[in-house]
Amino acid sequence: MAKGLDFAFKPHPSVHAIKADGAEWAGRYISSLPANDTNGKNLLKAERDELLAAGLKIILFVEEGAESMKGGHAAGAAHAQHAVAVARALGMDGIPFYYTADWDATPADQTAINAYLDGAISVHGLPRTGIYGGYYVVKRVLDAGKATYSCQTRAWSGGQWDPRANIRQGPTVTVGGASCDVDDSRTADYGQWPRPHVLPPGPAGFHGEYVTTGQLSLAQLADKLGVPASALLRMTAVHYKTFGDPLAGWLNAVHDGAKPASTPLPARIRFWVD
Repeated sequence: MAKGLDFAFKPHPSVHAIKADGAEWAGRYISSLPANDTNGKNLLKAERDELLAAGLKIILFVEEGAESMKGGHAAGAAHAQHAVAVARALGMDGIPFYYTADWDATPADQTAINAYLDGAISVHGLPRTGIYGGYYVVKRVLDAGKATYSCQTRAWSGGQWDPRANIRQGPTVTVGGASCDVDDSRTADYGQWPRPHVLPPGPAGFHGEYVTTGQLSLAQLADKLGVPASALLRMTAVHYKTFGDPLAGWLNAVHDGAKPASTPLPARIRFWVD
């Protein structure tokens, strides 16, 4: 897990203040509103260069307005086209985008939200598509398979957390004189730039990090990687110091008999093989 800070309008925290606060990455914004190029909301190249030069990673939120996802498919496609062009101009071509449902969306809003994400997917594909929102939005989007990445805010969540979320957004704090939201990445790949190097699935004898795809059970994965399941769990726990919520939840459910051991592991779980 890695701490992050996301912030929009000026003033921004300095890179020194970000690092002194213990953050390893910054969440920044893309929008097509010209005013956002001057008021601090949009990430510009000079800031990008400064953040990267300081060793900080970056994730990108796309927010044309708090409720812009109500615009459905057409809005999603248009906003994705702009986001892709901006990312390319920033030298970040290929980065995923977190599209923001920045309101207390109801189940009745979900049709438009899903259509918006379908519009974005039509431009840059599902692997680059992320969602930001409260617990219920994130859950409904992931259940529907409309996003690969998710950032859940504690707002509108009723104290609940979806264990599949790549990022959890917590309280608002002041860092270096600037208002920031405190974030916590939960997976090795949380949509950051530079993109992480994650080793692809390999044959028996595989070494390094393996990220699940949601297709194999623990026994099948252990067989694929050429190690006993118990050893795979031990190496993972030792390397990462934790199993993480999705894997722990899967193991508990199997132990309690709530699901059979043949159930595929959730996607995006990290395993480590020495």
